[in-house]
Amino acid sequence: MYKLHISYFSSIYDNKIKYTDDTTWESFKSTIINKHTVTNKKDFMLFNGMVFKDTLNDGFVRRCADNVQAITLLILDYDGDETVNSIKSRLGGYEHAGYTSYSHHTERKDFKDCFRVVLPLKCPITLEEMKERKDDIARWAGAIDETSTDISRGFYLPSCSAETLQYAETWDNNGEFLDLLSFTVKSANLELISFNETDVSDEKLAMIKEALSVITLGYEPEWVKVCWAMKNAGFTVNDFIDVTCNGSLMDSKSVEDCQKRWQKADGKTTNTGYLVNLIRKHGNPEFMKKQQVDNFKKLKPKEKNIVKEIVQEFNTLALEEIAIEKEEKSKIKKQSTINTVDIMNRIKKGI
Repeated sequence: MYKLHISYFSSIYDNKIKYTDDTTWESFKSTIINKHTVTNKKDFMLFNGMVFKDTLNDGFVRRCADNVQAITLLILDYDGDETVNSIKSRLGGYEHAGYTSYSHHTERKDFKDCFRVVLPLKCPITLEEMKERKDDIARWAGAIDETSTDISRGFYLPSCSAETLQYAETWDNNGEFLDLLSFTVKSANLELISFNETDVSDEKLAMIKEALSVITLGYEPEWVKVCWAMKNAGFTVNDFIDVTCNGSLMDSKSVEDCQKRWQKADGKTTNTGYLVNLIRKHGNPEFMKKQQVDNFKKLKPKEKNIVKEIVQEFNTLALEEIAIEKEEKSKIKKQSTINTVDIMNRIKKGI
C-alpha cells in the first residue's frame, strides 16, 4: 500500500497549507478514530487527501483546485439525510473510518445524524479523473452533501461541543480499498439542452414525470432543484410527492418533507430544461430528443395509450429493482433507457 498524502489547514478561512504528512492508512486512521476534540466553536483544523504542487505562491502553497496534482482519499460528508447505521451498512465492504461531525445531533440539524466517512483509495487519481467521476460517486455514496466532491475542499477533524460530546462517535471498518477508476466516467458527448418553456404540453409533462420516477438522486440540493423545476414547469405538489415517495427520487423524504419544500420553492431560473438534462445524465441520454418527441406526436390516441402502457411497464420493473436494492442494501449498477424504435415496433405489432 502506498503512503497517503495528508494536507492540514488551520481554519476554513485559511487557504494556506499548514503542514503535510506522508503516512500509512493505519496511522492516519488512528488519528481519525482516536477521539473528538471538545471546542466551543465549529471552526477547527481541517484536512484533505490532496497532493498539492510544491511551487510556492506568495511564500506558501495555496489550497485551490488548480494546485491539486493527485488525490489519495475520498471523504464523504453526510449532513442529515442519511443515518450512521445506514451508511455503515452501505459501505460495509470498503476500508474506511468514520466520525460524527460538529453538527451531529444538534437542534440546528433537527437532532439528525451528521458525520463523515474517509475512504483510502486503491491508487491516487488525478484532478481530471476525479471530475469525470463526480456524478457516479454521488449516486454510489447516497445522500452526501454535494460539496463532498469539490476539488481541494478541506474537512474538519473530529470535534464537537461539550453539550454534544455524549453523542460523538468514531468507527472504522476493514474491507477493500476503493477503486475510483472503476467508477463511470461522465460522457463528454452527452447532449444537454437549454430552454425555458412556459407552456409545456401535458404529453411532455407525462413523459418527464415517468422518467423522473425511476431516478435516484445522490444529495438533497439536487432534489430541491427538481422541486423548483417541477413547480415552474406546471407540475402539482402531488406529482412531486409521487416521484419522490412512490418513485425513487429521494426515498429518505416523507410526504410532509415534500409539502414543506414545495411551499418554499422559488427557483425561478430552474426550468423544464433542467429536468430533461437531469434525466439524460441519469442513464437516459436520448430522452426528449426531437425524433423521440416527434414520433410520439404523430401517434394516434390509441397508439399513445400503448406507449404509456409500455412506459408504465418499464417503470414498474425499474421500481422493483430499486426495491430489491433497498432491501439488500447493495448497489445495482443497472441503468436502462426506453428505445423509441422498440416502442414503435411493439405498437405496430399491437395494432
